[in-house]
Amino acid sequence: MENGNVLGSYSDMLAKHKLADAQAEQEAKAKAVKREATARENAKDLGCTLEEYKEHFGPMLSAGFDKGRLDVWYSDSSSTSVNTYGKHIQYVLHLVGRGKNGKRVYVSVYEYSNRPGDYQIDVMNAPNE
Repeated sequence: MENGNVLGSYSDMLAKHKLADAQAEQEAKAKAVKREATARENAKDLGCTLEEYKEHFGPMLSAGFDKGRLDVWYSDSSSTSVNTYGKHIQYVLHLVGRGKNGKRVYVSVYEYSNRPGDYQIDVMNAPNE
């Protein structure tokens, strides 16, 4: 009851909640499918495997935007590389894009296997722009 009005029977309310739960579940599944498709596309554009993208280059891409002041990245000019130094691996994400200042910008994000999540970022504006 609300303000003296009957809102509906218990079974009516239960049915409404079940419907809302089912809709929320469908939306969550659709978002997960979309996220997976985006990850696949980004991995393909960057020339890495989906697993590498999910584990390393996806978070590095986010760091490139957050710390590298990137506004847009160009998938046809950006790439990844994985280098081995002794027993450690260096992951490098090379991004070419447009910075928040509107100028063309090059952002390199580095991560070492012995320092996961510790990203070194180099940002360089393109000359003559």
